[in-house]
Amino acid sequence: MVVPGPPKITYSPGQSVTEGTVVSLTCKSDTGDVENTEVVWIKSQQRIEGDVSKNPGSISNVILLPASITDNNARYECHVIHPNLPEPLIDYGELQGMYVWSQLNQSYL
Repeated sequence: MVVPGPPKITYSPGQSVTEGTVVSLTCKSDTGDVENTEVVWIKSQQRIEGDVSKNPGSISNVILLPASITDNNARYECHVIHPNLPEPLIDYGELQGMYVWSQLNQSYL
């Protein structure tokens, strides 16, 4: 029976970013059955459309997000779905390590 591997999440940049900077979240699953495997991003129970890439032996889904102060500590879920799995494999990407800061007008200094 073929089943996909667990999701692996990476994001960049991994340091502090200014509000509006584009952040890339990638979720990848190694699988021998790329055609029947789905990698899906979820935030607040809503699916987020991304750029899905199918390669021999793996599938990935990349979403690009403009960094926002409201995303500090935001939780993004990556679900790997396959007919041979009783339920999706899930990993969580929490942006708590990414501190978003706003550029302030400092002309008053």
